[in-house]
Amino acid sequence: MNDLTMAKNGITVEVHVNTVYDGRFEATVGDEQLFSPTWSGLEKLVDRATKRVSKLVNVPFTMIDFSRVKFGSHELKTIVKHGSATGLHSSNGHVLVRWDKTGDRSQLTGWRDGDTPFRRLSQKEIEEYDVLYRASADAERRVREWEESHRIKLKDEVIKTLNQSTAQDN
Repeated sequence: MNDLTMAKNGITVEVHVNTVYDGRFEATVGDEQLFSPTWSGLEKLVDRATKRVSKLVNVPFTMIDFSRVKFGSHELKTIVKHGSATGLHSSNGHVLVRWDKTGDRSQLTGWRDGDTPFRRLSQKEIEEYDVLYRASADAERRVREWEESHRIKLKDEVIKTLNQSTAQDN
């Protein structure tokens, strides 16, 4: 039975002492797991988190990721994830999200290439983006191939030409 509680901003939360992690204090506020090695440190975290509880939001979004089917392949697979942003983490500012398909909750810490959040997209918009992205990726690949097939190392070519003309002069 847990009889440790903490009240901040009109919200009471249960506090647990985690004996596995050196006796740190832990509490959950909304979607956030908070912890601190000291009671006063946890109080500050709970205070900030409970101020935001009343400000939780629901911002639906879509993320689309394109990844290679296998290493070295030009074939892409499309991964579509729908979720809702539910707020901001009180201590690190990361976006708190809940994924529609699994109900899992996580934090988005920043954006990697390909991790652009879009407003919630319809299936038609996803298909349109998929066609555009694949055409763009194919065009970029063809540009790289063209550049590679026409590229020269200019300094090496100059040295080669100089060596040829010196050989002809002898």
